[in-house]
Amino acid sequence: TGNNTPQVSVGDMVNVSGLVVEYENLTEFTSQGLTYEVVGTADLPEPIVLDNNFPSMDPQLIPELERVEGMLVQFENATTTAPTTNDGKTYLTLSGERPFREPGVAYPGQAGLPLWDGNPEVFQADFRRLLNENPDWYTGTTVTATGVMSYSDYRYVFYPTTFIHEENILEEAVRQKEDGEVSLGCINVYVLDSGHSDYAVRLEKLAKYIIESMQSPDIIAFQEVERIQVLEDLIDELESLYPQQTDYDAYLFGGSSSGFSIRNGYLVNNSLTNVSVTQLGEFEEMSTGDNLHGRPPLLLEADLATIPPTPISVLNIHLRSLNGITGGDQDYVRLKRHEAAVSVAHMIQERQDQNLFVVGDYNAFEFSDGFVDVFNQLSGLPSLGAEYPVEDIVDPPLIYQNELLPDEERYSYVFRGNAQTLD
Repeated sequence: TGNNTPQVSVGDMVNVSGLVVEYENLTEFTSQGLTYEVVGTADLPEPIVLDNNFPSMDPQLIPELERVEGMLVQFENATTTAPTTNDGKTYLTLSGERPFREPGVAYPGQAGLPLWDGNPEVFQADFRRLLNENPDWYTGTTVTATGVMSYSDYRYVFYPTTFIHEENILEEAVRQKEDGEVSLGCINVYVLDSGHSDYAVRLEKLAKYIIESMQSPDIIAFQEVERIQVLEDLIDELESLYPQQTDYDAYLFGGSSSGFSIRNGYLVNNSLTNVSVTQLGEFEEMSTGDNLHGRPPLLLEADLATIPPTPISVLNIHLRSLNGITGGDQDYVRLKRHEAAVSVAHMIQERQDQNLFVVGDYNAFEFSDGFVDVFNQLSGLPSLGAEYPVEDIVDPPLIYQNELLPDEERYSYVFRGNAQTLD
């Protein structure tokens, strides 16, 4: 309707004339030449019922939810698949199963490469649009609702008019260390920058997370830290909140006092001795001549306090992201991800006999994304195939720690409602 807000209410019966178009995949009347008039009132049609068969878990070129776009729908006992965001949005499924990212290129895929169905059973819900509600839910909350199905920002979005819910909080800490055990933690702190307005509160939350949820790992590998001062500030926060419980030293290479700087670093309990930290591959180049490692791998070497001392090595990596894996820069992005993975695989193979642990933000699933299989290039485990085939470098293969967890816990991040492992 352009700038002319229509004077209509829910339940009005209207005659509308105009041109129907698909605008960013949303079916709508264009404002040019649009006419409408209210001719009466009527009862709303009965809502279309969504259930565990509709929308289907099978992908289709025209998604099933397209047929109810703009219509009144209702469902019972949908489950949130992600926490609500700060703008009142979350993801729902009626399948009864938590959706995970699976191997391959998202549907409709690419010939000759592994295919992922895209989890078409997942849709977004926006509680602000019609109700101005801003719920604060964890994954696993059960929702029964009536509302309107629409489309926005490349996904189907449900705008509830009424809803009830039942929360199911599943957060839990890792178990405490037993006598004689040493623990290793890893966390991407998402651009922890001393210049940001929320720096102080983020330091406090991170300190609480390290002590209360991670149970004070002896070694913590970090990604996306601005500079060494940030880790030193974190140590101060830990010692302020938990005196006598922490005794860390900070290690980080490079960094600046301003700007967008995301670097790898460590906090190491000073019960470890002979600690050395080395940046690897800083000056390696791609086959195109560009820098290969924007965030060079950071190798920690130390001795554990056993008799005699036990050496340990930790390789902290933060590889090129998936951003641009399709689109105008796709050839460059795929090549860089592949060549960086091959480079790190050689670093791993050279240190196979050094009690090595490889952690970090791999920016890769535990299987092929269809274009580059970064994880299995690093691990030496079998690959389902990719546009860039895995090179045979790491032998024997590494032990994948996630496989020691129950299936439902094997994720580090939730993206568009799908649980996935990137870290």
